[in-house]
Amino acid sequence: MAREIGGKPALTAVLIIATGILGAQSVTPLMKAPKLNNYAAGCFAVGLTSRGCGTAKAFQVDQLVGAFVRLV
Repeated sequence: MAREIGGKPALTAVLIIATGILGAQSVTPLMKAPKLNNYAAGCFAVGLTSRGCGTAKAFQVDQLVGAFVRLV
């Protein structure tokens, strides 16, 4: 798809992988933030940004967190 719109497929793949890894690393601090009491909001953000990696990490944080991420 990247090639069809004039992009570079290799760069696209690298950025997608990096986004997933960064999202997965940010799940734990995000869910443990003192002012975040609503798992649904945080999980929605993680699900949108990091997909597979973030979902796996979210399940490690809490089963409820993982379930919310899977809904996105």
